[in-house]
Amino acid sequence: MNEMPWFEVRAEVPIALALDDGKTSILSMPSSSAAPAIERARGAVARTGLHGPEVRDAFRTLVASLDALRKELDHLTQRLDLQQRGVTLTQEAVQLSGATLKLKARPWALDTRVRVWLSLHVRESQHLLIVPAVVSAHDGEHMTLTFAELADDERDLLVAFTLQQQAKERRRALQ
Repeated sequence: MNEMPWFEVRAEVPIALALDDGKTSILSMPSSSAAPAIERARGAVARTGLHGPEVRDAFRTLVASLDALRKELDHLTQRLDLQQRGVTLTQEAVQLSGATLKLKARPWALDTRVRVWLSLHVRESQHLLIVPAVVSAHDGEHMTLTFAELADDERDLLVAFTLQQQAKERRRALQ
């Protein structure tokens, strides 16, 4: 874990891992039904022409705040659902990229399929990813999981997190 390519970052993130038995599909997590209403409100604010720019800015801020609250509620609901399923996320030091996750080794052989729950703070909100992965490298001390079957938005989220973390690290280095 000494060499780190530019697209991979070290971070401490809430994570859970479990063997993937192949029998249980990865369930989508519950989310609130507020998203369509917030989008309608966002559209209504954009069409507001009767009031000055100050009023539109206030409405935009209000809608953005409601959207942030909706995302936080979704995240808390997801965490509660995980807890009810017996899945506990714990902080762990990892190296993360858009394709792999390197972390402390578990007693799993190469090519073992696992399920990864990963909570990432990206773009001012918390996101919970639930993705399948395969043990692709193992040196006894650390192992590498290669994500399998990632949707484009999941990979985009992983890449956004790595770039965001890299930017934070560079700002710290410049101080």
